[in-house]
Amino acid sequence: MQLRKLEGHLALVTVAVFSPDGKRIATSSSRGKRDGSLIIWDAETGKEIQKMESSEGGRVFSATFSPNGKQIVTAGILPYEAGKFFSVSLDREVPFIRHEQVIRVFDIESGEKLHTFNVLRNIEYVLCRFSPDGKKLAIGSCVFDGDNTTKERAVRILDADSGKELHKWGMGTSKSSFVCSPDGNKIALVKHGCVQILDVESGKELQKLELEWEKPGTWSSQFCVCAFSPDGKKIALGGTSSYTVIWVLE
Repeated sequence: MQLRKLEGHLALVTVAVFSPDGKRIATSSSRGKRDGSLIIWDAETGKEIQKMESSEGGRVFSATFSPNGKQIVTAGILPYEAGKFFSVSLDREVPFIRHEQVIRVFDIESGEKLHTFNVLRNIEYVLCRFSPDGKKLAIGSCVFDGDNTTKERAVRILDADSGKELHKWGMGTSKSSFVCSPDGNKIALVKHGCVQILDVESGKELQKLELEWEKPGTWSSQFCVCAFSPDGKKIALGGTSSYTVIWVLE
């Protein structure tokens, strides 16, 4: 049953997320100059509470409320250079647009933009998460070389007020992802063949999970997704094989 329709964007809606208390919904639209707004809605009435500029001609990939629901952070990309490069496979020049990663923190009540962090360039996508205490941001991104091949996938921990990089963990160039534990003390990096459990405060590796799959070293041995249990004591791992593995963490 459809409860209601939220209308206010002029283009593709790329993000929709509930506030921690479920009373508000944030949506973002990114389509160049046509629409780049971030709208905060009342989840009960569907009324627009606040509207902010979130992309400025770029694209927003991720948004998340702070734990107390008073702020929201958006992560996206903004074009800074356009040109052409020679493609060996196509044997001709093809156009490219290079992007920089842009992290913005907004105050929900006033709509004021509190912080803007331009962290990296040559970014294809970016994801963000607040830590449970609201003091840190976990940022995942994919960096490309000049010829548009993947150079680096990495997760960074930033100070939520200053944007200062506190930790950085590389994730290789193959498909990867990350997830934070419910208490915010650990982060799991999912990458080719293994999952690293890391301490957010110190940046040290706490545990490394590896499995012997039917065909080690092939696509069938890659993890793609993971999730912590609500108490943070177990982790569920899924990959390109047809089953899911549950691990008890140390």
